[in-house]
Amino acid sequence: MTINKTTRSSSVIVDVEKLRLQVENRPRNMLLLEFILMTTATIPEILSLKVEDLKEMKAGERLPAYLGTGADPSPVFTTEMKQGFEKLCTKYQPPMEEFLFKSGKGKNALSVTSVSRLVRTWLTQSGMSDRYNGVRGLRSHMGKMLVNPEKSLPQKKNTRPSRGYTLPRVKTKPLHEFVFQELEKAIISGRIPPGQRLATEAIARDMGVSRIPVREALRRLEARGFITTRPNWGSVVNTLSRENLQEILHIRLLLECEAIEKAAVRVKATTISRLKAINAMFARLRVQNDPGKLLAANREFHLMAYRDADSPILLEIINQLWDRVNPYYNIMFRQSIIPHPKAGIDYHAQLIKAMAGRDSEKSKHWIKADLIRSADFVLKLFDLHQEKSWQMD
Repeated sequence: MTINKTTRSSSVIVDVEKLRLQVENRPRNMLLLEFILMTTATIPEILSLKVEDLKEMKAGERLPAYLGTGADPSPVFTTEMKQGFEKLCTKYQPPMEEFLFKSGKGKNALSVTSVSRLVRTWLTQSGMSDRYNGVRGLRSHMGKMLVNPEKSLPQKKNTRPSRGYTLPRVKTKPLHEFVFQELEKAIISGRIPPGQRLATEAIARDMGVSRIPVREALRRLEARGFITTRPNWGSVVNTLSRENLQEILHIRLLLECEAIEKAAVRVKATTISRLKAINAMFARLRVQNDPGKLLAANREFHLMAYRDADSPILLEIINQLWDRVNPYYNIMFRQSIIPHPKAGIDYHAQLIKAMAGRDSEKSKHWIKADLIRSADFVLKLFDLHQEKSWQMD
């Protein structure tokens, strides 16, 4: 029997609404269902999301880039996702650093197995278990009829005639790549502190993967200089030191001064406008005292300033050095021992003025002053607490 295309589409819409009704009183489940239906992200990618990743997002904006699939663009934060997220925040008031889809036991995210079991329960309770075999069956059957990066399902009108449905291409990241990126992000942000031991089995258990991709990820982290592996002990996040910071500063001064000199003589008006907007945001975040967002805004400002240097390899190396220095900046913005330095905002403003005048020498002067002042502040903290743990807010 041939199934009419309109009938097939209508059937899918009905099934989606049945599932939404099934979870509408459980905000976390409601949001999880939308991510499963409306993105091509893998389940581990979805489970890696934290509350802070969606806090400032508006419906229609693109979600974090790592939720995209291969060459496809990152998916859109739909109206349904926004509603689910707002209900979740209203009901539970979760902390910013909490996993969006947290397990009921402890602080870890749900496991892939738990999500599979949850979806099967929804399908059974909605009377659809005979048509959809778990997460994979649900996505395969519905395909790109639902995964629309621009609009959510109810808005999809006046589209060109299709073949009924198509299946999404499988372009998921290798597990070791996903594990590496998550561990790197946790170390850079300070969530995994210097000196912390990284146990392969514990990481594998928390992330719902085998030990093989974890071992590969740890090897890559060691090659990047983030961790050290000791015989009969395991891997440890490298401890921060004065010597290490001074070496990073020396290299950054060479490269970032070179980048700003090149960028200043060819800077675009749009870049100047963007720098002003980022620095204004940076100043607001200073008042709000949000360390995570301050770190991100500071990095975005510097990388934007170098953008017009037209030296992609140079910028790639600078970006990697920012990864190495980020744990030090994490200390600077989170510590509560001495007042935070505020000169950075003024240095940024002076840099914008110099770049707007295409003055490469003055631009170099202000970028150098900004980098040195930040490093000196962290070194002062080292002097104050040579033998003590960092006091964080």
